[in-house]
Amino acid sequence: TYIDEAGLVYVGPIGGWDTQVLVGQRIRFAGRQGDVVGVVGKKPIHLMKPEEREKASQFSDLWVDIGAADRAEAESMIKIGDAGVLDQPLLEFPNGRVVSRSIDDRIGAWVVLEA
Repeated sequence: TYIDEAGLVYVGPIGGWDTQVLVGQRIRFAGRQGDVVGVVGKKPIHLMKPEEREKASQFSDLWVDIGAADRAEAESMIKIGDAGVLDQPLLEFPNGRVVSRSIDDRIGAWVVLEA
């Protein structure tokens, strides 16, 4: 939704998200020149005021660091509106089980394809 002067990327949700689980997660953007990976961050707890520590984070409190030195470099990598997803692999568990983000949606799509 926005790229600041330092090259940090601010994002908004597509669908429902719990912002409390996003900090520290890797995001993979579908950039114009290929995938761009970043990490979700927010203000460190030791810099927060006591009342800030008590509030749940909002999307406006979070940013994604894609390693850019400034806005121009970030804009050469991604553009406002480029979609991103959590960069989490499928994990295989014992007994033929799998674990994944959004597995309910993915299994639903698989069922439709199989049908």
